[in-house]
Amino acid sequence: MKRTKSLNILSLLQVVGHPRDSKRIDMLKSAGFNISALAFHRDYHEGRMPNCSVKSLGRIENGKYLKRAFKILFALPKIRRIAKKYDVIYASGQDMAAMAKIATAGLKIPIVLEVGDIVDMQLSQNFLGYIVRKVEAILVNSYQLLIVISPGFLEDYYRKRLSVKIPALVLENKLESSTVNYNFPEVQQKLFGLPFIDRPLKIGYFGLLRDEWSWNVLRMLVETYPNRYQVLFAGKQIVPANLLDEVKFRSGMEYFGEYESPKDLKELYESVDMIWACYAPIGENDWNLKWGRPNRFFESCFFKRPVFARYGAHFNNDVEKYKIGKTINKAELEDVIDEVNSITLDQLTGWKNNIEQLSEQVYLYGRESLTLATEISNLRRNK
Repeated sequence: MKRTKSLNILSLLQVVGHPRDSKRIDMLKSAGFNISALAFHRDYHEGRMPNCSVKSLGRIENGKYLKRAFKILFALPKIRRIAKKYDVIYASGQDMAAMAKIATAGLKIPIVLEVGDIVDMQLSQNFLGYIVRKVEAILVNSYQLLIVISPGFLEDYYRKRLSVKIPALVLENKLESSTVNYNFPEVQQKLFGLPFIDRPLKIGYFGLLRDEWSWNVLRMLVETYPNRYQVLFAGKQIVPANLLDEVKFRSGMEYFGEYESPKDLKELYESVDMIWACYAPIGENDWNLKWGRPNRFFESCFFKRPVFARYGAHFNNDVEKYKIGKTINKAELEDVIDEVNSITLDQLTGWKNNIEQLSEQVYLYGRESLTLATEISNLRRNK
């Protein structure tokens, strides 16, 4: 990539170790920018640590909103003091961008907001939801650049519902070609024999393990068909909180522990046949699932592993279009298990062949890094 004139960027992070945040820092560094970060620390899956200097804004606890408000308030002077040394602030999440706006009042430092999810309150049809959207629209229009992970976030929410006018880019959760091609020049199959014939089909469920419905499906699947299925869990254990103890006493289940991305991805994906990226039935306002594609989808494409997807999820359109996995339609556990157990070896082979032929443009970044660097460089010229 053509390197840009050096520009100092301060990254504001809600947590330390979120793969998307760390990926973005690497993209900006590869463009020649100087990056440092300010971050809150919290109990979260440290899937990929940022490759830059990180100063702490303190520790906040999940769900303790009053304590969190005080921590945020006390962090504002520190943000202002440090931000004075930087040309641009890159904020991960609406709350961090709002903090940056308040902390740097009068300093005229451009603010970039990246949005990775949209919460229920932003889409609520009650009066509070209306107020939240009005305030958010004012704030976002006061920033200089908006980054979102899905075209739906941009067009359906920010453009259509909030009437946001500022420049914006869509950067999906794809993998960086330079990183994965360097670290994983060849993807292999570590499992020997044919699933369903010589051995069980092995399913991988990786990431932030917090979906109780998925746990119940996978647990019951292995209990019902112990000779046909095995499950490998990896990531931050949230539901069940005692996942390690649970799998110890269940044959056909294994917990890898927390992992580092991208370092451990090859070992994980080469150890399974299919990837569990399915969710419980999608609700009317589950727009994150209706609009976005998860990391597991892009990783499964790169590592050539067919995927389980929920009907109605945005990435399920890709699964059906390219015929690279199994769509789950049902809600009740027994019905879902029947759907999973309907998979045949011929189907699995077909999905694998199709995913082998998939264009890299589906799951790897192309010119997105250059486009992002150009837009950020323009912020200084337009300052």
